[in-house]
Amino acid sequence: DSYEKEIIFAVEGPIGEHIIEVNQGRVRVKKAPEADPLKICQKTGWIERTGPTIICVPNNLSIWLESTNSDLDGMSW
Repeated sequence: DSYEKEIIFAVEGPIGEHIIEVNQGRVRVKKAPEADPLKICQKTGWIERTGPTIICVPNNLSIWLESTNSDLDGMSW
């Protein structure tokens, strides 16, 4: 929560490069590779709490947030 400046970095995968943005304790895929036909990971938008996950199956990418301050010790669905 204390980030004053956004962090943007690239992650390379089998079908191209994802641009990831981290800002104020949240994360999103800012830009998906052109070879990703549906760009679901980009359309997911920001995640800002534990639980939701951003996944791009064609590029073998998954992003989630972890917290050390949680009452939960596990989750499944």
